[in-house]
Amino acid sequence: ELGAAGERREVKVTHLGSSRIAFLAETIRRRPALLGALAVSAGILLSRRAEGAANLWLVLSAVFVAAALFGRPRWLSGGAVVLALVFAAAFWAESRRTSLLNDPVAAAASEGQRVWCWGDVAEEPRIRLDGRRSFTLRVRGFVDQKAEHRASSARIFVHLPRWVREPVHCGDEVAVHGRLRSPRGPRNPGDFDYRAYLHARAVVATVYVNSGEHLRVVAGAKRRSVQAALVAPVQRFVLRKLYAFLPAREAGLLQGLLLGRRELLDPEIRNAFAELGVVHVLAVSGLHVGYILLVLAVLAAVLRVPWRWRWPLVLAGLAFYVLLTGAKPPVVRASLMAAVFLLAECFQRRYDLFNGLGLAALIVLVWQPQQIGQAGFLLSFAAVASIALFYPKFRELLAPVFPSSGIGRWLLNLAAVSLAATFGTLPLTVLYFGRLPVFSLPANLVVVPLVGAAVALGLAFVFTAAVAPFLAGPFATAAWVALWLVERFATSAQKLGLHAIHTGHFPVPVVVLGWVAFLGLVFARERWGRVLAALSALLLSNWFVWQPLLSPPPDLRVVFFDVGLGDAALLRSGSGRTLLIDTGECTEHYDAGSRVILPYLERERIRRLDAVLISHGHQDHVGGLPTVLRHVEVGRLFWNGVPSDAPGWVVGSRVADSLGVPVKVLRAGDTLAVLDPCLAVVLAPDSGFAAVAGPENQNNASLVVFVRCGGTSVLFTGDAEWPEEDRLLRYGRLLRTHVLKVAHHGSSTSTRPEFVRASQPRVAVISASRFNRFGFPAGSVTRRLKQAGAELYQTGLTGAVIAEVKSGRTRVRPWRRAKTR
Repeated sequence: ELGAAGERREVKVTHLGSSRIAFLAETIRRRPALLGALAVSAGILLSRRAEGAANLWLVLSAVFVAAALFGRPRWLSGGAVVLALVFAAAFWAESRRTSLLNDPVAAAASEGQRVWCWGDVAEEPRIRLDGRRSFTLRVRGFVDQKAEHRASSARIFVHLPRWVREPVHCGDEVAVHGRLRSPRGPRNPGDFDYRAYLHARAVVATVYVNSGEHLRVVAGAKRRSVQAALVAPVQRFVLRKLYAFLPAREAGLLQGLLLGRRELLDPEIRNAFAELGVVHVLAVSGLHVGYILLVLAVLAAVLRVPWRWRWPLVLAGLAFYVLLTGAKPPVVRASLMAAVFLLAECFQRRYDLFNGLGLAALIVLVWQPQQIGQAGFLLSFAAVASIALFYPKFRELLAPVFPSSGIGRWLLNLAAVSLAATFGTLPLTVLYFGRLPVFSLPANLVVVPLVGAAVALGLAFVFTAAVAPFLAGPFATAAWVALWLVERFATSAQKLGLHAIHTGHFPVPVVVLGWVAFLGLVFARERWGRVLAALSALLLSNWFVWQPLLSPPPDLRVVFFDVGLGDAALLRSGSGRTLLIDTGECTEHYDAGSRVILPYLERERIRRLDAVLISHGHQDHVGGLPTVLRHVEVGRLFWNGVPSDAPGWVVGSRVADSLGVPVKVLRAGDTLAVLDPCLAVVLAPDSGFAAVAGPENQNNASLVVFVRCGGTSVLFTGDAEWPEEDRLLRYGRLLRTHVLKVAHHGSSTSTRPEFVRASQPRVAVISASRFNRFGFPAGSVTRRLKQAGAELYQTGLTGAVIAEVKSGRTRVRPWRRAKTR
């Protein structure tokens, strides 16, 4: 090539494909921590896919270590190092999981034993809005049901009711008595995986303390640790000051923003933030760590700390703040990245964002391998990675929209960061929460600055309350104003209908393809972006076209929910018509309507129920009715007409009246046309008995419904006992059914031999929790059903049970395919 002055220059031409491969290889070489984090992640996922293979992973890691030491050429040795790290991570994760689940406490919890446990309180107890408390107990030993003393090193989660007033603090040595329970996994479609959440924090069991006699604090005994001696007193000081200077609503919000303890956060605010797509501001992460760095730097400068001591002081302050906020993955990630950046500046080294992100992920995963499946961990790291990758592109796209002034550039940067983080975490938001945050960008432009101001003013308030209390008042007032504005904006936006789109459940490949298609549209100027968008859109359109044709919906689908000791079942015909039979329990701490039924309806994108049928007026069948009526459109409400003073029915009937939902009393012989083309017939109670029935005999006034579809029948018996069963025997062969919902949760007062012989069920479903005070189901009932040839399912053991009728064939299975007894 000839230059401008005529001199000859050599130009090296490289093939585009090889240059990109070389760039990728160079990128990996310069970011070893990122490569290590990816290898460790792969190893942990591998261990989860093939459990019980710890010895295999250990052998393979040793083999590849040897290959790395003696292998040639160099690239082969490098690959061996990566594979050795993968298998070493798999071995480590499997060892941690095995040691966790093989602890004697975990074994006792799987059997539901009542025990005395003693140990020390690992963290400051959390107080909830209703006065309940909970804390993590580091167990040192326990006495099992055989009065044997067992040693342990596990952690359990202790729940205290509000009437237990004994003060408990971090570091206290305590003994608790109660029934150990294994944490609940997802029991129904759409459930939160509480077991994985606790296992990620090394907690293997929960225990509920029912009285003050079952909690004993050893006077004068306290475990010496940094958490107990320094962190917990600071937490208590901050909480005292917050609730002394601020109203409870704003204090609960600021407590969550500063300390990451959201148990006193108003549920209305939490839901409003989630619907707007700004719930991320409630997680203590980069914003908070940035303010802490600024405060520590200013303090070091004001106190004239020598430079060589400043960075150790700042690092110690960051470590203390991590402990103060509970060492959750987002704050650990932000603090580690900040620490790496600070050290790079001190030693005049180049800081690489992706390498810092990889190092943070590597440390978190080695410390807590099971965090890899938790939404908080994934969202935190995905948000930072997407900001690094997509921020320049979104800034370029948004530049024409914002003015070029100082405030305009600031808003442009904020909008680009918000859009990049939202875009990068979009697949996780849809998969984990079933929401598409369409208003997150404008909401972030308002909420993030206000939350930043509230955090800054809150930190200033806490600091002045400690060193100069007379100055704390103005800062508290200013923080209250910022918090009030945040609350008002979020709740007003929700009332105006500015909420997320509830997408329901989609398969992972479909969500990923949709995200990739959008990614291609964003980068449409690049050739690869257009190809990516077109290919992904083609695959998605094929899925939406062929999936309904290749896998049509069943003629009838029945979901028997696991609602503890209660009843709730949803029937959905092939035409999309829906009938909900019973709504489960509702107590002071648990509402089956909001915890089980609504999440399932959102997951399946069901926005209307054609009818709700309440078999009878006991609270364990009608408790969730008010919640269902308030949040879902209901066509009609059916009941047995027998008066009930259960709170669920009293409130639910009023809600139905206020919403104009038609209410109808059913009697034997009535037919329900709500499941077209399936037939639903009421078999009981008859008019004569219902006329004289009262609240004392609700069970024997239960609505008994017989549903037939495509040659298959399902019989719902409510809580019918033997007097009502005797009246049902008059139907003779008409009682024969494929699937029987066993009456009264398997009580010995129901499902008599005559009724079993008349119904001849092939499958029997018992809706009862695994451990209940009544001992349901009765052994005589289960033996009777098994002897009759019925396949038995109990929701407390298997989770939700699903029955599907398709092309004349019936298939019944547990939702999670759990083992049944």
